[in-house]
Amino acid sequence: MTIKEKLQTEQFRPDGTILFLGEGSFYKAYQESAWLACGLLHPFKAFRRFVRKAGCEVVYIGFPKSSLEKFVSGRRYEMKGDTVLVYLNDDEQKLSEDYASWLASIPITSLSNSTEKQDSLRALCQKVLDYPLEESTPMACVVFLAELRKQIKEIWVTKES
Repeated sequence: MTIKEKLQTEQFRPDGTILFLGEGSFYKAYQESAWLACGLLHPFKAFRRFVRKAGCEVVYIGFPKSSLEKFVSGRRYEMKGDTVLVYLNDDEQKLSEDYASWLASIPITSLSNSTEKQDSLRALCQKVLDYPLEESTPMACVVFLAELRKQIKEIWVTKES
């Protein structure tokens, strides 16, 4: 599904619902569904960036599929393939902060920053795949893991700002 198709699906979701779309091992919510999820389910970290293929700014949140129950516990929801539709209670239809204010409060993520971070993480993944695990001692594996952890922290700290 392209980003345009995802945004169109979000645009036509039923009123009083939050739409989560499966993407690999994550669920993501876009635009108003992201706003509703942040306001009613959990204070997710929202991301906003200009997506050239969509021709507009896109705001989204995401979480691992394995955490779905944690966030929708006690709510009525329906799964259709890789899509989850969470139904809101009647008293939850209105949020104190309107969508436009919420959207304006989310900083735009620089595309190059995001691309740099993805490239750095991709390189770390390749490093893990190339590591001779079967031939290494347990201590060498611990040292390797500590080095990876340090590099991941550096990526998150330096690339976030």
